[in-house]
Amino acid sequence: MLVGPAGTVFVGGSVGTEATVQCAIAPPSQIACGPTGVAVGGRLGFTAFLASTVSCGSPFQFWVSGTGGAPYSRVGDAVFAGSCVAPRLVRAVVVRRHGAVVTLVPPVWSATPARVVYQWQRCTPGCRVIPHATSARVNARARVRAVVVATFADGKQLRSVSRTV
Repeated sequence: MLVGPAGTVFVGGSVGTEATVQCAIAPPSQIACGPTGVAVGGRLGFTAFLASTVSCGSPFQFWVSGTGGAPYSRVGDAVFAGSCVAPRLVRAVVVRRHGAVVTLVPPVWSATPARVVYQWQRCTPGCRVIPHATSARVNARARVRAVVVATFADGKQLRSVSRTV
């Protein structure tokens, strides 16, 4: 049995390659799978599916039973590492000009940001912020560039700056 930290919601799970092992969720923060038929001291792969991400390093209580049901004995914590990789820029922001209208194609990040802010800068000769230009499109005859700042759930910010057009 695996018990997630507060707010965890399991939506499914599987054990190794054994198609006959059943997993049950109840309450939403707990998932129990078994019986597995694995001998004492044996190894077993387990995959749990969650409704949303959890913080890096979140401890999940790991419990086992010799009978495949209650009573369970706590054997330690399983530490979730799935979201421990820092977010990164996958594809930079791109801008396209059609006359005076400049449109941006948003960047792609390795994780979904909690917040994204668009900003346009006029670049003649240095680049300065264009006040109130915070959408994906701007009307500008001067040379401009887009700056996109993504803020992630952990507070980390990543920025992507386009070429000047």
